[in-house]
Amino acid sequence: MNTIKTVLLSTASLPHEGVASWTTELNYLLKNDNELDYIIGPYSNIKINKPKQVFIEKLTFLDKIKRKINYNNRFNNYLRALNKVLKLEDKIILQVKDNFGLLKSILFFIEKNKLRKRIYVQYHYHSFSPFTTDEKILSQIDELVLLTEDSYHHMKNTLDTFPVRVSINNDGVDSANFKPVNKTNKKNLREELDLSTDKLIFVWCSQDRKKKGLDIILQVWQEIFKNNNNIELLVFGVQKNINIKGVKIMGLVPNHSLIKYYQCSDFYLFPTIWLEGFGLSLVEALKCGSYCISAENGSTKYILKNGEYGTLVKKPNIISCWVSEIEKAILTYENNNKINPFLKNIPQNIYDIKDWCKRYNNNIIEAKKSFKNRYYI
Repeated sequence: MNTIKTVLLSTASLPHEGVASWTTELNYLLKNDNELDYIIGPYSNIKINKPKQVFIEKLTFLDKIKRKINYNNRFNNYLRALNKVLKLEDKIILQVKDNFGLLKSILFFIEKNKLRKRIYVQYHYHSFSPFTTDEKILSQIDELVLLTEDSYHHMKNTLDTFPVRVSINNDGVDSANFKPVNKTNKKNLREELDLSTDKLIFVWCSQDRKKKGLDIILQVWQEIFKNNNNIELLVFGVQKNINIKGVKIMGLVPNHSLIKYYQCSDFYLFPTIWLEGFGLSLVEALKCGSYCISAENGSTKYILKNGEYGTLVKKPNIISCWVSEIEKAILTYENNNKINPFLKNIPQNIYDIKDWCKRYNNNIIEAKKSFKNRYYI
């Protein structure tokens, strides 16, 4: 009963059958050695032996009524599942994955039931800027796991009070799959995917949300295409009909199928216009050898190592800045025999999922040590 166990709260079913960045990572973790003891979350068709899966029930009619009265009741099914675990275990590391609403409900539950001495709260946050300025909430979190040191410094400099232990674990992808190919294989991939073998191919891939910058890139594209029609832009993640010369809408494509498109493309555009937590698609394209041109926002400076691994657009809201940087990149690329000039700077196993797994497990081991040394509880 005195052994500290680790419980992960997830709003996605785990192992997960869909496509999402952090669930892909956790699927990988669950297939390998890990320090997790329980997962609490929605039902999964995939069963595993370790950690133990505790599936949440659907919200009852009474839960839905209570939720209208008090937002904290929104996650009552998670709290009931957590109670089951607390009847079996004396002390737990409780991991909450990037859901502030769930976090608030958990903190309220812990305070109401006087469980502070039994639970160490580890919040895994996937955005860049502070999720709250409430000192009480921050002080109730034992550890905040961020994606980059840049995010940490931004929070430290933004918040008047930041009373929480911080650790860093940037996302990772599988280097065995996301890797560059030679010119011959690149040409073969284009033929396989029915893409032009002569044109310069650009890729944009993201969720269809304004803050991801597609509308800016489409305006930029029309300007560039006036003087250079030997280019094509492949747009992934969008299902709308966009009738612009040189633009091809690819729709929704599974993550594993994107690899070939990254590998056979020339350029990857990442025009995010918000403070990005960690641009995983940018990392995937980078590791596949694409010449990356990214907005300088949030974590992108970290990912592209201040411009050593790709081009950073310092004023990403201004169309002319994108036009200038893309035209300059095309010239550089063509003068370099259509070889990405940044490729020689990029370590082969950078941002690797195996390293992410090691750090994830180590965070749990270190949290167990910290559990015993908490003073303000």
